[in-house]
Amino acid sequence: MPTLTMTELKEHIDKGDLVEFFTTGDNLTILTTCVEPNMEIDDDYEFKDGEMNSELQKSIAVEMCTKAIMDDPEMDGAYTKEQADIYCNCTIEGLFSIGVTYEELETLDYENQVLFNELVIPCVGLAFAGGDGLDYIETPVEVLGVNKIEDIPIVNLAGNGFNVKIGFGDVERYFTIDSGASDVIIDSKLEKILLDAGEISAQDYGGFTTYSLTDGSTVQCQMLTIRLLTIGNFKVHNVQAAIMPGGSLLLGQSLLMKFTSWKIVSEKEVLVLEN
Repeated sequence: MPTLTMTELKEHIDKGDLVEFFTTGDNLTILTTCVEPNMEIDDDYEFKDGEMNSELQKSIAVEMCTKAIMDDPEMDGAYTKEQADIYCNCTIEGLFSIGVTYEELETLDYENQVLFNELVIPCVGLAFAGGDGLDYIETPVEVLGVNKIEDIPIVNLAGNGFNVKIGFGDVERYFTIDSGASDVIIDSKLEKILLDAGEISAQDYGGFTTYSLTDGSTVQCQMLTIRLLTIGNFKVHNVQAAIMPGGSLLLGQSLLMKFTSWKIVSEKEVLVLEN
């Protein structure tokens, strides 16, 4: 900032409003001008809420997005400044809410990809419907990935099924693929680990459901919505799971049915998932 002094900087740090100061009026424009030509981002960098400076990142991204729309000669007259602001606010809020990588951002312009159809199009609709630019459309993005089809390595259990690796943030576990299970099944040990890691919270718990076991007995399990997990390079949102104390970790239909199709190719030892 050309006129920013160290005294002013310290004053805003002490007030706790430094991010607000940087993202207000001409300050954000100046900051964006400095950042844009000097920015290098790795493909696997993830944009998501709750990270350090995520609000500042979002403000800069909205400013750059709006400027790109208004400066694009091919978009001349397509958007007013207000509509561009609404569209960019909606899209950026959505991207951070989902948690996309820099590489996945490239799919925003692909008309057959998930982000284009389930985020870009609704946000365009909001812009032209006269939204206020602050409301984020809750989009039904359930599965996100750069590739439409992916071969995911599996472990052959000596003819007794297959295991596949599932990630919950930094927590990784192998689950047995069980198409006969209606839901993903976790045990109480994994539940505690996910709670401690912040991957699930009290708000994610639901009611109880009775399950029939292979021996004919029944067991009541508490239901849980897993907000985000990874399988291969796919990110899957809002997966229904049941907590079965002492049970096995099972990958059931609540995850498999998120995909257009799936199949096990045993000779290659891969699970093929199509988004």
